[in-house]
Amino acid sequence: MRRVAAALALILCAALPARAVLIDSGAGTGNTTAPGDDPGWSNVGLRSGLNGVYLGHGWIVTAAHVGIGPVTLGNTVYPAVPGSYVPILHAPAGIADLGVFRIDPYPRALPALAIPTSPVPVGADVVLIGWGQQRGAATGWRGMGGWLWAGGSVKRWGTNEIGASVGPGPPVNTTELELAGYTTRALVVDFSENAPGDEGTVTVGDSGGGFFVRDGSAWKLGGVSFALGTFEGQPANTSLYDNVVYAADLSHYRDQILAVARPCADGVDNDADQAADFPADPGCTWIGDLSELPDCNDAIDNDNDGAVDMADSFCTASGDLREEPDADSDGVTDVEDSCLFVANPTQLDSDQDGYGNACDADYNDDGLVGVLDFSAFRKAYGSTAGSPGWDPELDANGDGAIGISDFALVRASFGSSPGPSGLACAGSVPCP
Repeated sequence: MRRVAAALALILCAALPARAVLIDSGAGTGNTTAPGDDPGWSNVGLRSGLNGVYLGHGWIVTAAHVGIGPVTLGNTVYPAVPGSYVPILHAPAGIADLGVFRIDPYPRALPALAIPTSPVPVGADVVLIGWGQQRGAATGWRGMGGWLWAGGSVKRWGTNEIGASVGPGPPVNTTELELAGYTTRALVVDFSENAPGDEGTVTVGDSGGGFFVRDGSAWKLGGVSFALGTFEGQPANTSLYDNVVYAADLSHYRDQILAVARPCADGVDNDADQAADFPADPGCTWIGDLSELPDCNDAIDNDNDGAVDMADSFCTASGDLREEPDADSDGVTDVEDSCLFVANPTQLDSDQDGYGNACDADYNDDGLVGVLDFSAFRKAYGSTAGSPGWDPELDANGDGAIGISDFALVRASFGSSPGPSGLACAGSVPCP
């Protein structure tokens, strides 16, 4: 760890909203593609000019002052789910500059990120990833060197090491920072002159960016950037040596984050420990949970063979007989699917009879699609949710309107029974 001179550490005072990664090395305008030892480049997205990090399974973590909104990952914009934002609390009272929210749809190909169970020590390697400004010309102020910010908005990575002097005494790995109404446990790094590698700091545009830490042999998402510590009177739009970067310490808030973003017993590797979280698994957010099953048991059709991977150690082998059938490839196994041969990933079943709306035009529940069902559909045709004549059972695709696509189901199934369904309770109400 590079040491910050004690006299300078005592006058570090201002903290500004954190923005973009600036690199001290000769690669100061480079590093715009994933590093060779990639900690999670593709998981860092752009959120309204700032940042958000994709945790996995549809959840984004970002700085609270960045807030909820669409997130761009790769070349795709993923809309935020209204009302899904959850603030992260700072005990014993207060709110951290940290929050999570859902996007839907979400990029299923991106990995879930692991979060350390404890703060990494002083000297641990860090990779900062964020969007923002180019490094400008060299500058100086009161005998201290640094760089001007040159504008632009580019995704970039830089390296650093955990630890900074934020007061009298030796460098520390964490500190608590009160800023703009938030109180946040933060990991800290300083910006050091002539440091090895592509030494990085933050500038305008990086709040909510990724703070990846080396935890043992693995990279994990250790923090989310939210503030830059500067010197009193430091000129605007500059990065000076010994400035301090603050990132919310996710290990401190790990239990809260996982309780919201990674529920138990869903057949998914929620805590990114290479084991899937199955029923009767109350400890799925604990990275050492021994009741979890191997990594392939993720309830996802990894090999695209029409069967999902449950209790399956060969999930990438096409034709693996230990996978559970999913005839319509909607991600729901046949034994749990309310429409066996019609893809209905939402499993919408308005009358709760065990036949999903997508395969159930038997609106009077007499076991056969006939004239009475056609008559009921004709009366409701053209209605929308909340309007006169609306009946949710007739909305086959769940789009809130009864129209031509819903009529296609009535026409195709006329004279037939509803379904078929894979649920043993199909035909009785309620059938969960």
